[in-house]
Amino acid sequence: MIPRAALAELGGTLAEASDRKILSLIGLLDRLPDTSPLEPVLERVRPRLGRLRPPRPLKLPRLLLLPLEDLLVPPKAWQPGSPTIPRSAPAALIAAGLAHLPRDVLEAAHHEAEGHSAAEHRAVARAGSILWPASAESFLRAAEKGLPAGVSDPGMRPEDFAAACRDAAFLLHAAPRLVTLRAQPAPTLDPAAVTVLRAVLMEAATHGEATLARTIATLMAGFLARAPLLELVRDAARKLSSTERSPLIDAALAAGFERAAGPELPEDLAAPDLARRTRAALDAVSAIDAMLRAQQHIRTARRDQVRARGQQIEQLLRAHLAEMLPREVVRPFAALAAQDSVTEAEIAAIESAARSLRSIAQAGRRLAPTDAYPRALRDALEDVATIGLEVSARRGAAAASGLTHADAVRLAEIIAGPDDAWTLLGLLRDRAA
Repeated sequence: MIPRAALAELGGTLAEASDRKILSLIGLLDRLPDTSPLEPVLERVRPRLGRLRPPRPLKLPRLLLLPLEDLLVPPKAWQPGSPTIPRSAPAALIAAGLAHLPRDVLEAAHHEAEGHSAAEHRAVARAGSILWPASAESFLRAAEKGLPAGVSDPGMRPEDFAAACRDAAFLLHAAPRLVTLRAQPAPTLDPAAVTVLRAVLMEAATHGEATLARTIATLMAGFLARAPLLELVRDAARKLSSTERSPLIDAALAAGFERAAGPELPEDLAAPDLARRTRAALDAVSAIDAMLRAQQHIRTARRDQVRARGQQIEQLLRAHLAEMLPREVVRPFAALAAQDSVTEAEIAAIESAARSLRSIAQAGRRLAPTDAYPRALRDALEDVATIGLEVSARRGAAAASGLTHADAVRLAEIIAGPDDAWTLLGLLRDRAA
């Protein structure tokens, strides 16, 4: 047992540690069989871990808990009867979920997981399809008979832990379907994927209110911005009762809203990778839209908090656009214009950045109909059009290997659409003449 004073001292040290030291610590912790005593320390750096995204080896305990990860909350934030699970419980959950599993199941799952990280969806799906169904049966046994002797205290009443095990069994049965959906790159799920979500929720409802609530809390984290989740939740809730509101389901929705509109912005909104940043922007705006729509029929939506979060995200997107249009599009395009030869890959990279930034502008406009977004795009459009005309005048429209006027036209269309691009190009051409 680590003394409380030592944990407090370690937590204070880590709070001031560099990113490099944090990553080194996580590498060491990943070698330990049980990190639950260190959870108070890890809570101090968890927001930084979300930003750093260290690769976590796909060991069986981590694989087991992946379908439950979005339910975990700090122990102080957990309450008995809540649809969430305290972070003091993972060691007990691992013991319950891996107990009595056949040796061949463990070996097969380990074989599929070995050498992979928890971020590799295909490896997770392959290994999970072996482990999760067997572990679901083990969870049901723990729910009925309790934990074996010697397992660390989960920080929950026995009846709450038993309920968590029963719900974990359902979520592990559903996990192979859900992990496939989470891996889809599209910002909006297709109708077939939405049908899968509906089926999972309806199945959860057949297991009772508590299981449905935990399923909702799990899905809110990954699908609120990508599917009509709230409508699906209402349909599933009606399966339980057509007239009464469910405090437990409201609590599950509130937990999801709290995660989406809580004090911390999504880490990927500041990601150096533009594709990740764009996806995060689209997801964040879609989540805000979903929460604002939910105010009409879900009392747990916190209107002021959601609107404040929307304003915070909108201001961040506006600042990103002003910073990144020149950096990712205009200046690189001007640099290509000065070269005697360019490659298709160089042009494609700038065009990809322009598409991403236009998507960010469109997302920001959904939050605030300000002129800042179209103005930023028009400024970039004018810069690109001017560069294109200079290239055309200097080399001719059919330059053999350098940037061409046609490249500028195409980039201008990506930034502002064909109508605005051609209008501005015509005005600049007339002005030059």
